[in-house]
Amino acid sequence: MGISWLWAGAVIFALLAVLIGRRLGVDPVFWGALGFFFGPLPLPILLLLGYWRHRRG
Repeated sequence: MGISWLWAGAVIFALLAVLIGRRLGVDPVFWGALGFFFGPLPLPILLLLGYWRHRRG
């Protein structure tokens, strides 16, 4: 049962990274792969990227 939770978490983080990547206008496949393999680690980087882009104009 433990391995199914791991797969489910990987897919959820990949989908989150894809959705945020699309919204920010960056490559969603790249960020989705990072979200799948590294879990929640790429998400703060994506959020900071969005903050920097929004602040620059």
